[in-house]
Amino acid sequence: MSNKTPTSDINDYYCLCGTLAFVSAMPIGDMPKRKTDDAIIFDGRTIQYKDTLVDDITLKLLRGDDKKETQYGRKCSACGLPILYRVGEDRKVFYIRSGSLLRRGEESPIIDEVLRANTDDEEQKLQEHLASMQTLAEAKKIEKTQAMSIEKEELELEKHLTETSYEMNAKAIHRVLGKQKTIGTTLKEDSEENPTTSVDPNQ
Repeated sequence: MSNKTPTSDINDYYCLCGTLAFVSAMPIGDMPKRKTDDAIIFDGRTIQYKDTLVDDITLKLLRGDDKKETQYGRKCSACGLPILYRVGEDRKVFYIRSGSLLRRGEESPIIDEVLRANTDDEEQKLQEHLASMQTLAEAKKIEKTQAMSIEKEELELEKHLTETSYEMNAKAIHRVLGKQKTIGTTLKEDSEENPTTSVDPNQ
């Protein structure tokens, strides 16, 4: 739907983001308002209208005297700002939220609040993203440190096992050499104590 200049027959209204959102055969400023939230009561059964809105969330509220109310919302298709809602099954009767629609050149009484809320929300999201990135970086740093620590422990264990193996081999060699020396000494002593007598074959 293209933007149109307001005339006596056509009244076009824009979302706070500047998107054409609602067109009515009657000015909505002349319509009655709801006492509970100051929303404009629009009776689409008797007034021609068109909108570019999309379905929004459904709210369940508790009014006075414990009366429950279900609101079926509609929002701007461009920025998602809540524009109107209906109560009950009749889709032709709905309530336009106060300050949600502007005529061309009008300023909303809540525009500063909305922009501030959006700015705060974006800043909060940025802070959460930065905090998440920092947490991830710290986690990777800890993981890297742990991996290096494990690798160092494995190297130290391998070194210890190698040194232990060398020590055990050396002890085994010493034991073998000790046994060989003992055997050699015993044989020598036996030879000295029991010398071999030569026999002359001519005798």
